[in-house]
Amino acid sequence: MKSRESRKIDHIKYALHLEDGPCATGFSDMQVMHCCLPQVDRRKVDLSTTLPGVGRKTANVIQAVAFKKAALAVDTHVFRVSHRLGLVPARCTTPYSVEMALRKYIPEAEVAASHYWILLHGRYTCTARNPKCQTCGLQAVCKEFAKRKE
Repeated sequence: MKSRESRKIDHIKYALHLEDGPCATGFSDMQVMHCCLPQVDRRKVDLSTTLPGVGRKTANVIQAVAFKKAALAVDTHVFRVSHRLGLVPARCTTPYSVEMALRKYIPEAEVAASHYWILLHGRYTCTARNPKCQTCGLQAVCKEFAKRKE
């Protein structure tokens, strides 16, 4: 049984007409992302959100990784950390609203990389259950740290 992510990649390969090309020879999904997709007409990436099981986050990851576009994928880490740090207002209750709020302040050239910065911070420092606030380098700007300190 294929994983959910593998099925998403298969849908994307099909939509981008890669099933008959070099990707059909047994390349891994990561090879598809890094080798095959950049050869495809870049306008076809917008099709990825119309595929079953492929949403905005997956489409943004493809655009950022394969096409080097300024796309910001908002996953649970980015969503949580953006709120904890106070990067987005409390009214941002959906991944899309968080993405739009963050894009207002992040320079276009750093949008794709900022996803990884926030994601990794959320994965290793600002964890969901036990954030490591005492060792965090962002204490001075963190709204959550200020609340916990009181």
